[in-house]
Amino acid sequence: MRRIWGIANNLSIRQKWFYSFFLLTVLPLSLFIAVNYFKTSEAMKQKLLFSARQALDQSVSFLDYRTSYIVNISDVIVSDSRVQTIASRTATYYMQNRTAEVTDFHYMYDLFSNLQAKNDVARIRLFLDNGASYTEGNANFLSLRNVQGKLWFTTLFTESRKVSWFPGHYFEPHSGLQDTYISSIRRLPDLNDLSKTVGVLSIDIKESILRDLLNKTKITQETLVMLINNRSEIISSSENPTDWMSEFAHSELYKLTVSGNNAQDMLPIILNHEKYYSYTHMVENTDWKMLLLLPNRDIIHETAQARNELILFFGIFTFLAFLMALYISSSHTKRIRRLIVAMKQVETGNFNTTLPIGSYDEIGVLTNKFNFLTSKINALLDEKYQMGLNAKSAELKALQSQINPHFLYNTLDLINHFSIQSRNPQITKIVMTLAKYYKISLSHGEDWVTLQSELDHVQAYVDIQNSRFENGVQLEIHIPPELLNCKLPKITLQPLVENAIIHGILEKDIPKGTIRITGRMERGFSIIAIQDDGVGMPAERLSSILNTEDAAVAKSGYGVQNIHERLQLCFGPLCGLTYESEPGTGTTVYLKLYTAGA
Repeated sequence: MRRIWGIANNLSIRQKWFYSFFLLTVLPLSLFIAVNYFKTSEAMKQKLLFSARQALDQSVSFLDYRTSYIVNISDVIVSDSRVQTIASRTATYYMQNRTAEVTDFHYMYDLFSNLQAKNDVARIRLFLDNGASYTEGNANFLSLRNVQGKLWFTTLFTESRKVSWFPGHYFEPHSGLQDTYISSIRRLPDLNDLSKTVGVLSIDIKESILRDLLNKTKITQETLVMLINNRSEIISSSENPTDWMSEFAHSELYKLTVSGNNAQDMLPIILNHEKYYSYTHMVENTDWKMLLLLPNRDIIHETAQARNELILFFGIFTFLAFLMALYISSSHTKRIRRLIVAMKQVETGNFNTTLPIGSYDEIGVLTNKFNFLTSKINALLDEKYQMGLNAKSAELKALQSQINPHFLYNTLDLINHFSIQSRNPQITKIVMTLAKYYKISLSHGEDWVTLQSELDHVQAYVDIQNSRFENGVQLEIHIPPELLNCKLPKITLQPLVENAIIHGILEKDIPKGTIRITGRMERGFSIIAIQDDGVGMPAERLSSILNTEDAAVAKSGYGVQNIHERLQLCFGPLCGLTYESEPGTGTTVYLKLYTAGA
């Protein structure tokens, strides 16, 4: 937890605001949707179970009416005195009264045809033992002796019910009844002696009628509805009967299901490793129970649509919350990020950065204070810069107003020497060169000159020195034409060339050497290199030449550190002098000047 808190604590403000807003929006919604989903699922489940009970109750009510109608028809036939009389006749009677046999046949045929044409009655059959010829090969009247050994017949007399119902598998094909019929069978008692049976009445209905009713009872595609009698036989089902249905009807689980149901609840059971909700209801006038099995997966499927709608809503809301959190965190931290960028620019030395305030909240106050500090620092830097320029300018003007006594003395001594010996053109040349040197130095009071003017200044200085030291210094200048008009502070190159001659070439065993001045453009900067082949400098002196003023250099005139500081003040901290030197080989000094846009 501490590690997670540490990671969260190191997040940026934008990320903290984003996650805070996003979580505070999404988490309550997630909890609400979860609770709502469970409540909705339970409500839909109860509604589905209620619908299943209602559907089964309605089907049972309809079936009660149909079976009651069948029983009423059988009551009409059994209570008919003429039918009783016909059933009680004997074969001897009919042999003596052939006309009565025909009359009896037509009476019962008309009665059965009339009743058989109504509603769902498929066929009415009467099994008699009166020996009449119409009981042989007739569709409605059959001989009782031919069925007395059948299972359904013996079962009928073992049950105490008024009407017994048998599925089609009890009847053999030659009996005229197929498996697509359900038969309601009852004894035809002798009204004079109720313990005596004079016939058996069978009223048949099509099993497809029951199956259609059971299919209409289904509330889902996978719902199973069955009619099961007291003998655990499947009378009909919404699907074709299978072995597992029959096994279930004979199982203890079915008995528990029947005994555990009441008029209000659906009992959950596990069948074939799957959860079902069961509900049973007795059918009047029969020994049937209508059983409904509703798979739990159907309930889950029905609630899946509500779940998917909630998930879709949650996804859309989460996406919108994400966009909103991103917008709010970005908009609130935009000014902070802008302030950070400005601070980084100040770190690089750009103090001209100012930011729009926008509003005077906490961030606006910080922005205002930042603008005040940068403007104050910038003003102080400008003041310091101007003071530095003024100081350097005053120093330069003082330097220009003073001619180096040592150099001037040597030059005048040389002129005097030549003038004593004889009149010589060299005197004129030296005097003209000296005049040119000081003319360029003064440069009409301007502080900035072109590189070409500086090179002319150096050339005049070297010419004068060569007059003293018997042309011991060779000057080579290789500057691209595009650099000649670059501006730089005056008297920048001459002190460096003077150092190269006095502290480099003249300190050699043979005081002769070459000074090479080259230049190039590099990424908006002008790089001027002054290279000599003098004695060079040791590493310890090279490392300190720009930090402390060397006494020997200071005596030669305009110090190296002075030039370096002037260049940085004029062109920025990236400019100035850089030295390379190797003892016995020579020294190279590089001047880096900012000339972008020049």
